Amino acid sequence: MNSPNSTAVDFSALIYGSLVNSLLEMTEDVNEVNTKLDEIGYRIGLRLAHEFARDKNLDRVDSPEKLIKDVLIKNWPIIAGKTTSAFYKVIDNNTFMMAFQPSTFTEYVTIPELYSGVQYTAMLPGALRGIFEIFHYEAEVSLEPPQVEQKAGSQKKPPTEVKIVISKVIPVAVPKDED
Repeated sequence: MNSPNSTAVDFSALIYGSLVNSLLEMTEDVNEVNTKLDEIGYRIGLRLAHEFARDKNLDRVDSPEKLIKDVLIKNWPIIAGKTTSAFYKVIDNNTFMMAFQPSTFTEYVTIPELYSGVQYTAMLPGALRGIFEIFHYEAEVSLEPPQVEQKAGSQKKPPTEVKIVISKVIPVAVPKDED
């Protein structure tokens, strides 16, 4: 029997697939669909970050790497399902690569040739940008092309890779009456 979290993730994946399909039906411009998915992801990221901060009693995270390690990596299985995982690599002080193993959201997805430019996971960079912003980091986040090409006929999907560049630390605003 599936756990309630597993069932919720499966249901969310169906909703997400329907959303992508609806966006494609509204406009066949794949760039517009990718932009919309990124915007939706950004709003979701803001909401998720507020939830993480409240649930974990986090006001501030000392570094982008700590945010990746202690917030994103630890909470990814809750978001995408217990059987998936995420990894990261530090490129330099302000640049990171994250790899998200296939999850229910991506594992069984096939994009028709007509829509080959659709970035099915385009919501992910937006969500990460929103999360970083709530924790006071301005980040440029982009999907990276898969390092390993999927073999013809193979059911195994490559991980989704994302590049994160921290462009600045957003200062914490102090209310005027508290300075």
